[in-house]
Amino acid sequence: MQKEKIRVYSLARELDMESKDLLDLCRQAGMDVKNQLSSLDPEQRDQIVALVKRRGSVAVATAPKPVPPVLPVATQPMRNLSTPRPHPPTTRIVKPEPARPPAPAPTPAPAAQAPAPPPSAPAAEA
Repeated sequence: MQKEKIRVYSLARELDMESKDLLDLCRQAGMDVKNQLSSLDPEQRDQIVALVKRRGSVAVATAPKPVPPVLPVATQPMRNLSTPRPHPPTTRIVKPEPARPPAPAPTPAPAAQAPAPPPSAPAAEA
């Protein structure tokens, strides 16, 4: 016997049954379980194991009959998405630069003038 608490889903795995069915069985036995992560005391575990053994295969979930998958009927041929479509080459949009006003024509530099001689001092009259 175990002396630890056990989760409902773990006990269901041990008993080889669905968690949902074990939850229903626990609720029928008057146990307060909310979901498959609820814990059961060792006494509750022993009680559930005894119930499952008494009921035999009734408590074990029966496997549902396999249902063939329903596939839609294709009325048009479908494109295979695994092969990529060729993309058109990307073009780069180049914005034109704003028009600049024409540069003024260079004006010739004024001719360099020879510096004027310094004024001479007035001559002394004798």
